Amino acid sequence: MAPPNESKPTPKVAAAAPKLTTTGSTAVASKAATPLSSAPPCLFSLRDGALTVGGGTGEAAAVALLTVVPGNVTLIPFAEAFDSTTKASSDAPEELASQAAANASRGAFLGFTLPSPASRAPCRVGRLPGPRRFLSVFRFKTWWSTAWAGRRGRDLQMETQWVLLEVPELAGAGAGYVFVLPLVQGSFRSAVFPGEDDGVVVCAESGSAAVTGTDFRRIAYVHAGDDPYRVMQEAYLAARVHLGTFRLIQEKALPPMADRFGWCMWDAFYLTVDPAGVWQGVSEFADAGVPPRFLIIDDGWQSVNRDDDPPQEDARGLVLGGDQMTARLYRFDEFARFRGYREGALIRRPPPGVLR
Repeated sequence: MAPPNESKPTPKVAAAAPKLTTTGSTAVASKAATPLSSAPPCLFSLRDGALTVGGGTGEAAAVALLTVVPGNVTLIPFAEAFDSTTKASSDAPEELASQAAANASRGAFLGFTLPSPASRAPCRVGRLPGPRRFLSVFRFKTWWSTAWAGRRGRDLQMETQWVLLEVPELAGAGAGYVFVLPLVQGSFRSAVFPGEDDGVVVCAESGSAAVTGTDFRRIAYVHAGDDPYRVMQEAYLAARVHLGTFRLIQEKALPPMADRFGWCMWDAFYLTVDPAGVWQGVSEFADAGVPPRFLIIDDGWQSVNRDDDPPQEDARGLVLGGDQMTARLYRFDEFARFRGYREGALIRRPPPGVLR
């Protein structure tokens, strides 16, 4: 588990962070930035050691999402970050940029600063008091994620990719759900971790001791709304407009191969895929009159090993749900059983049971 930072909660409102403009994925301080003048007040607030949502309009009181928030934790309303200069420099289509601007008051960047540079920066951003139901997705293997639900900070899992919090106190008041989305900032990725005493930890890391940083004020994004599906859509829209490193599904064209029948052999072979098995499967499809037009060879074809294996040597005896969880790709090459295959070998001598 990522260790929390030792900063203490601040009893007063922290000094306002300088406004930021974005070029690509790198945040740059700018005094000339002007917030969106038409945006209503942000639904999120950080003061007196608490991150709250709601309470800006109507009769519903603000609800504390995180308490005991350290003084180095920051909150930048999206309306401040997404100013006219940023909007003009974004590569997002005008329609998407306008949609993000229209929802600016619903979101904010949650982050933190450090006193000294670090390549891996776990920061406790507060305590999640419960019970408060949440749905999340966390990475439980190097390459796989799955869903997880809970009610308190202690229920969070390592390497959580996003969290959807239920806020029934504000249902119908525009903030019945809050979405927390870890982001990439510059050369740093981030994820949510559990902390002690129901703590929530946001960890930023570059993956290289040579790449360090102290300013992570845009390392996560929070967004509120009454419709959980729309909340997630609007949050990803804001991230897309802000980062400019990916496109949303509505911006993408469906590839022609989607109209073709294909075969992914993961469920058929798991980690035991080999050339003979591929041949056998394709032959059975063809014999049934539904020949696949493309194949996804998955899994077990890559050159992988563990940190304690001999360098440049494929790991042996990996089993599903076991040792393969700690193996990693060490070169862009096929596994030994594929490297040993020679073109035409299966045509000249089909596997047993395959008649050609």
